[in-house]
Amino acid sequence: MRWVLVAGTGRQYGLPECVGRLASQLGRSLSDGGFGLVVGGWPGVDHLASKAFAERLRARRAALSDYLIQVVASRRPSIYPANASYPDFAGGHVIAVPTGAREWIEALKYAHAVLLAAGEGGTRETFYYANQEQRPVFPFAASGGDAAGAYREALEHWDTLPYDGLERNEFERVLSGPIDDHRSCYDTVEAVLSLVSRRLQHEESRALRSGPRVFVSYAHEDASWLLKVRGALRPLERVATLSVWDDRSIRPGEDFGSMIDGAIANARVAVLLVSDAFLQSDFIRDIELPRLLSLHQQRRIRILWLPFSGSRWKDSPIAGIAAAHHVDQPLASLSEAAQQDELVRLRTLVAEALRDNALKS
Repeated sequence: MRWVLVAGTGRQYGLPECVGRLASQLGRSLSDGGFGLVVGGWPGVDHLASKAFAERLRARRAALSDYLIQVVASRRPSIYPANASYPDFAGGHVIAVPTGAREWIEALKYAHAVLLAAGEGGTRETFYYANQEQRPVFPFAASGGDAAGAYREALEHWDTLPYDGLERNEFERVLSGPIDDHRSCYDTVEAVLSLVSRRLQHEESRALRSGPRVFVSYAHEDASWLLKVRGALRPLERVATLSVWDDRSIRPGEDFGSMIDGAIANARVAVLLVSDAFLQSDFIRDIELPRLLSLHQQRRIRILWLPFSGSRWKDSPIAGIAAAHHVDQPLASLSEAAQQDELVRLRTLVAEALRDNALKS
């Protein structure tokens, strides 16, 4: 699933009508397009986009926590409206991080692209951090504020920003589209999301040309942990010769077993998210895990496994492989900050394993 970070004006009152209309349309169109939504938990644009997004998902009877991520500060920001809850919209998968730069950087870990709607300072910071992290940014120029400034800067520095696969003239035309009424707003949002999809398809095609290199195995009950691990590994995916694969890449109508077999065959590193639910899965226990262990013994794949919760691993074949984290301190027992530190360490271990494998090839 493709994840999009939406950022913009973060105040409850005095929000221009066109900006509110844009935020709500973004929520509806992202949901209808099958995107995941990442926000920062603020009033205004974040709230309206999340609310519209949730309403569309409710109509489809889809679980909001599978599609909405809110990255918020562990302490309520001092400038946050006193009469607003935090996060302002209640729902989704909430991730708390230390106040400061981590609020921007952490949110970007979960996003493939960024959409900007107006903004009054913080949105400009999102633009700069996104450029540093090589995330393509799509600012709606007609919404004004920070987004209009980011639009001008994007065009000025086009050749140095991650817009591979897009034409500058088309970007300029589409992102300057009108949002004056519901029809024009809808048309502009749909046109921008078409650009976003094309840009992400270009990136996916480039990564997949060399086949998957990191295979992630997990129990569906632990999907929230998968999001955290994929977020931690995303910086590695900026490398053209690396892609990270999990079973969410399987599309309707495709053969589940053959897709997983192919992904395992092309992998050089396997990351296992181990919990009791993981070891109780018939498919993992009887099919996926034996294949991975066999390739590990042949030194064709490196297994890095993380103990998240439970103790069933002690009576499983995994016990014979050194874990990537202390087994006496499952990740679920750690603080949010400590969990993030361990996931950053995992990213380093994956990079080292891939480098070692390349040297042997």
